[in-house]
Parts: sequence; C-alpha cells; structure tokens
Amino acid sequence: MDFLSVDFLVMLPIFVGLGCFVGFIAGLLGVGGGAVLVPALYYLGQFFYSDQLPDEVLMHTALGTAMAIIIPTGLSSSRAQIRRGAVEWGAFRKLAIGLIAGVCLGIFVVSGLKSLQLQFIFSVGLYCLAAMIFFKKEEQVGKPILLKWYISNFTACLVGIFSTLVGIGGATLNVPYLSRAGLDLHRAIATSSVLGVVISIPAALGYILIGVPAEIAVSGFVGFVNVVAWGLIVPFSVLCAPLGVRASHALPVKQLKYVFALLLCLIASKMLYEALTSLMLVNIVEGVH
Repeated sequence: MDFLSVDFLVMLPIFVGLGCFVGFIAGLLGVGGGAVLVPALYYLGQFFYSDQLPDEVLMHTALGTAMAIIIPTGLSSSRAQIRRGAVEWGAFRKLAIGLIAGVCLGIFVVSGLKSLQLQFIFSVGLYCLAAMIFFKKEEQVGKPILLKWYISNFTACLVGIFSTLVGIGGATLNVPYLSRAGLDLHRAIATSSVLGVVISIPAALGYILIGVPAEIAVSGFVGFVNVVAWGLIVPFSVLCAPLGVRASHALPVKQLKYVFALLLCLIASKMLYEALTSLMLVNIVEGVH
C-alpha cells in the first residue's frame, strides 16, 4: 500500500469516519459495530479494490476485517469488567467451549462459500439482528441457576456459528441468554463482553488462515483481514465510543434503537436484493452453457 497514493488519501478520511461512526453508535446504543462494519467494508472493498480483489472473496474480507476490529474494543471492555469483579466465571466456563466450537464450525462453513452466498446469509442474519433490537424488552432475570452444560454449550455453539457468519461479538444473543439463565443484567453484560473476545479472536484468526490459500495479491491484507482498514478504524472507534456513552444520557436511545433497526433492515434488503439477482444471473448463464 502506497501511503502517498491518491487511493489511500481518499481512503483515509472514509475509514476514519467509519471508525468514529461505529464507535459512537456502539457507545450510544450499546450494540456492536459489526452489523454496520460488514456492509460498509463490503461496499468500500468494491469501490477501492474492484480491480485487485476477486469478487468471490469480497464478503469474506468484510467479515474477517470486522471480526479483527472487534478484538481491541472487546479486550478493553473485558479488562474493565474483570477489574470490577463483574464477570461470572462459572457461566463463562460453561459457554466458552461451545462458542469456540461454533466459531470453528462457522469458519469451516465460510471456507466453502462464495461471496454471494455469504452475502445472502449475512442479509438474513441482519434481519434477525434488527428484529431482536426492535422487539427487545427489558431483560428478565430467570431463576438463579445456569442451564445444564450440554444445553449451554449447544446454545453457545449456535451463537458462535451465527456470530462468525454475521461478523458480530455475540452480545445481542449472549446477554438475553445469560439474563434468563439467572444472571443480573450487569453481570450478564460483563460476562458477555469477555465471551465476545472468545468469539472474535478465533474468528479473526480463522479468517486469516482460510484467506492465506486464496493468495490475495493486494498489499495491506493478511488472509481475509484488511490490515490498513483495521489500523485506521480501530483507534477512532475506541476514541468515539465514550462520546456515544455520554450522548446516551441526553438522547432518546430507545427511539434511536428503532431507527437503527430500520437502518439495518434497509441495508439487509439492499444486500439481499443484490445477492439474489446476482445468483439468478449466475444460474441463468450456467444454464445457457
């Protein structure tokens, strides 16, 4: 990557702005930035790397880079929660193995899919996330017991697969599950933040490993992770997250979450339409030949 090139000078403010936006939204609404990062990175990849990056791996690079971006913020919040003694380590142990297994299965699935297929899956996942945000009620604390280990690990495995395919840290799913399993909301959030690291680190490593054989001949990529985007987005995302937290005390967060859910639906609709029309065209062309 030539850091004095026109492409980089155009790329710089866009990725910095994306980092600021993602960090602010995460702090304001308490939702992960992966849902915004993946489509943004996908379309930016189309724009900046259309002549260098094969179409078949565009979605892979968006997901891999998003998972890598989640790691620093996850480590930072996890460290703070551990210092406060808010993490329920019993719950962590019951879910961690299942999450890692789910991430590995998710990476295995991703390795056999093309970008359009991943785009279709991501769009459906985005609809699910939007529905969970839109219809979310106040977390209800269940009986003060955790479910049996095999139920916990099976559930965690599903969360790991879903998170890997959609590019999120899993908090949207883990927090409600932990609350219903008996943890109070603060401990559920704290434990979920540590579990997010358990998801994001192996997922990012997985995207790097499966991306190496693809031999992406673009400087700035390690496997399916765009290191340039990572380096520009992460610092500003971390800086702007506290601003979002402050703004959450002054803005109508509940109403903003509805707007955010609607935005996710619009993004999902656009990506789903593109994926379906492209897949139909591919099938038509293959049928002709």
